[in-house]
Amino acid sequence: MKTKKILLLKIALGIICFFFIWLKIKDQFSPEKKDLFFSTLNNEDVLLLFISTILLMLPNWLIESYKWKLISSLIEKITFASAVKGVFSGICIGNLTPGRMGEFAGKLIYFKPENRSKITVTHFVCGSTQLFVTVFIGLLSLILFFNKKNTDPQFLFISVIFSLIAFTILFFILFKTNSIYNWISRLKWLKKFQLGTVNYSRKIILLLILLSVIRYFVFSSQYIILLKICGANASYFELFVPVSISFMLMSTIPMISFIEVAVRAGIALVLFANYISNDLLIVSASSALWLINIILPSIIGYFFILSTKIKLKHS
Repeated sequence: MKTKKILLLKIALGIICFFFIWLKIKDQFSPEKKDLFFSTLNNEDVLLLFISTILLMLPNWLIESYKWKLISSLIEKITFASAVKGVFSGICIGNLTPGRMGEFAGKLIYFKPENRSKITVTHFVCGSTQLFVTVFIGLLSLILFFNKKNTDPQFLFISVIFSLIAFTILFFILFKTNSIYNWISRLKWLKKFQLGTVNYSRKIILLLILLSVIRYFVFSSQYIILLKICGANASYFELFVPVSISFMLMSTIPMISFIEVAVRAGIALVLFANYISNDLLIVSASSALWLINIILPSIIGYFFILSTKIKLKHS
């Protein structure tokens, strides 16, 4: 009976998740946009570039999976295959929550029930390393962006100060994770979860940051290739600056799930208007990146969820 209930829960999850995806695709991929985008894939070289962005989805999420295996092993050792399943399952479930905050729920099902409360916190530590890299590179790019546009020196100075403050805060959070976690775990209303203590070494944090940097250049390359396909006439570095700013904004602006793609498109229109004259192609590049890095992995993740035996309680 319990097995049937879990199966029905999985099916319901799939229906809701893909309904949300369908709503997003319906709004963002109009026939006009699809025709315009696919018309750009009119020769073999351009088509190969597009295929390369799809193939780069794998190293993007496999690096994240290795990060997840690395940090979660401090609580419970899992195989790399389980880490991959957890990351892809998390992407799937993340479609249902604002800012994709629910991704951790997809990862939890691959761990013993008694370890899941600690694993939840571990997910946010792992995510913080990627956010650290995204914000740091984004802020540096923002300074370059303002400087290139001959912005008021006073405004540039304020931007630098803000960048240093933000970087310092993120640096403190990452390298004081153990103290912060142990303080939080002692809060009265959290004691019932028996979070215990953690001990993330600086070596682990630095390794996670290094892997986050590598992953950052993978998914930024995807975006730049898509912009090139859509007609951006600029060098890799010239495009890297606005791409980095867009990633920083998308990572720090709270987004409700069903307007996420619209927010991404709006940011893209502001940042890439000087590189691509056709607004529909700018939106197409942004939407294609979302389709490749979120929707395709979500489909894979749902199949992982269907094939996994889920233990709801500690036996």
